[in-house]
Amino acid sequence: MITKSLRMVFNKGSVPFCTMLAVLVVTATASAATVNYTYLDHIRQAVSPNNLITTTLNPDLPDPSAGPISVLDPSAGFQNALTNSVASNDWWGSSIVTFNWVGSANGVFYIDEYKAIANNTFGAAQLLARYERGFNDPVANDLFWIQTADTTLRGNNVPANEVIPYVDVYASSYANGGKLPFYFRPDETTLDNNPYVGNANIRSSSYTIGANTFNYDIAFWDQPSRPPVNSWRAELFLAYYEPATKYVQVLDGISWGFDVAAVPVPAAVWLFGSGIAGLFAFARRRRV
Repeated sequence: MITKSLRMVFNKGSVPFCTMLAVLVVTATASAATVNYTYLDHIRQAVSPNNLITTTLNPDLPDPSAGPISVLDPSAGFQNALTNSVASNDWWGSSIVTFNWVGSANGVFYIDEYKAIANNTFGAAQLLARYERGFNDPVANDLFWIQTADTTLRGNNVPANEVIPYVDVYASSYANGGKLPFYFRPDETTLDNNPYVGNANIRSSSYTIGANTFNYDIAFWDQPSRPPVNSWRAELFLAYYEPATKYVQVLDGISWGFDVAAVPVPAAVWLFGSGIAGLFAFARRRRV
């Protein structure tokens, strides 16, 4: 694998943000981490029982064996969310003074679950991922997940004036004024309860799905949902955090997400339904 050759530190206020972005986009190269698609439960698309909506995984590729998730570098939107968003006011200067966008991880992301879910009123995606450290990676206790969400509909508790993409911290129990950019708070030790592994440990542990037990250094679970018609994209990154120096180095990440779309009702059902609706409309007019 090709490693990132650039090591650039961005201090808020030291260099114009737009200028720094231009440099980063040009010079950042492919990362060293790899992705292993375990897919214990992988459903690319799901349709609700009453045929009202469909949910499609995104990013997605035509060939499932090729894997729908790629290793990536942080986008301009990701960087802006961490440095120029409403949430970032909680950590800039107090808990973090430096972001380094171009760190490299050397291990493997394992994607064990990536499933589309469709309900009559909403669509969702489930992601269960874990990371196994490679040579020279930071110790597990110094690794954190950072996720940004790029969506057509802000999630619950997200301020109306928050940027999009925004850092996915609003579903956690961070206090106002005390947030960090990490998906799990530093004091959280277990994943949110989920149907695959329950409340498994976040770090330095293992979980079992069926007859398979998997070891990992850090794990991740999420199930975002949206009503039709909406989209949701995420950049999910590993990051190294050094609280003593207030330093964060963003390592490697993956992209994932889903689209929720209205499912057209079959023509025969539509015609039958229209006929019934017309009869009711006629009856109402007669009663007026």
